[in-house]
Amino acid sequence: MKKGFKIMIGATAKGTLEDGTVIEGMIVDFDYPEKGTVSILRHNEDEPVLINRAKCAVIERGYLEGQRVPKGYKRSVPGYFRKETYGGGVICPECGCGNTKRTTPELCTRCNVMEVPDPVKNYTRRVPGHVEIECCGRMLVCSGFTTTCPYCERDYNWNGTLLAPRRFWGEETGEVF
Repeated sequence: MKKGFKIMIGATAKGTLEDGTVIEGMIVDFDYPEKGTVSILRHNEDEPVLINRAKCAVIERGYLEGQRVPKGYKRSVPGYFRKETYGGGVICPECGCGNTKRTTPELCTRCNVMEVPDPVKNYTRRVPGHVEIECCGRMLVCSGFTTTCPYCERDYNWNGTLLAPRRFWGEETGEVF
């Protein structure tokens, strides 16, 4: 595919699968789990699709937090599931120290007990979604309960809605700061 913008997380990309199907979505990861791949999350999907980097073109650029963005910029970034593994190698049953690079058990250097193989465990974790907004001409990620702009100190909720100034917080409930 032709070259577009730089491949980065948050950019919109088109890619071609092995069977020739063309998909479009947001880049949620690249060079993971293997080098030379791009993970694209399609609209209304829970799991990203892995595509060869050479068969992927970025059609709309992504922005990094704090980077300048167009006025009125607002975008929802959906959550997705990421498959990961941990473990492998050997581990000491007494003190818990281990080595992921070695597979042959030896005597533990700390407690002199024979190590045992540590099985590889697969799991899926949910990467939460967030909302990106423009404040002070820069991109701000609203991912928590309250997000504060580092430049003007305005507060936004998790959905990117501007909140009342802090001096008015608690007025309805009689709280005093």
